[in-house]
Amino acid sequence: MSLNQVLAPQLQQSLNLLQAPTLELKAMVDQELQINPVLEE
Repeated sequence: MSLNQVLAPQLQQSLNLLQAPTLELKAMVDQELQINPVLEE
């Protein structure tokens, strides 16, 4: 029997955001602003 740890998708996304370079992070934010009508700039 072995134990495996699985990261939740939200946690994986959070880790990716924290590790992203500034330009990549800005691109991610811009993309989310276009996709999600609830977000405002």
